Amino acid sequence: MRPCLPIALAMTLVASSASAEPAWTVERSEIAYLLYGEPEKALLTITCGQQEGKTGRAETRIEVEADKGTTTKADKIVLVLAMKSGAKEVPLKADICGGANECSNLPDGEIYRYEASAPGKRVALDIASKGETISIDAPGAKISAPRDAKAFKKFSALCLNW
Repeated sequence: MRPCLPIALAMTLVASSASAEPAWTVERSEIAYLLYGEPEKALLTITCGQQEGKTGRAETRIEVEADKGTTTKADKIVLVLAMKSGAKEVPLKADICGGANECSNLPDGEIYRYEASAPGKRVALDIASKGETISIDAPGAKISAPRDAKAFKKFSALCLNW
């Protein structure tokens, strides 16, 4: 029976990592990234800093990946930032394949992402310092992500010191 114990433990670890829950992570390269999702596949990305080739100044960018096959457009798409003082809505626009948005692996007319961009760091810092839950309910993107105090604090520090 003893030889079976290491095998059972290994199978449990493999199974639990395969079905990992989405989580918040923070990364830094030329800008600060707050990512929500599985490792190597973020569902929601919030950036703070200056991306090369973009506006040339500090900005906050929010990107929410849409499920493959999403073609239905919603009238109003918002990311909802629930805070103790109330809720704040950040309007998002749909990025659709076709025209200027060439997609090598998706057909024209398919929504691949929802995104927003705001000048400065204020939106990113509000999310990191005041956000309790971040959510979106749009075609192909349904997320409700509770605050991760440690990740949000790290992101806020990177954003402030950028």
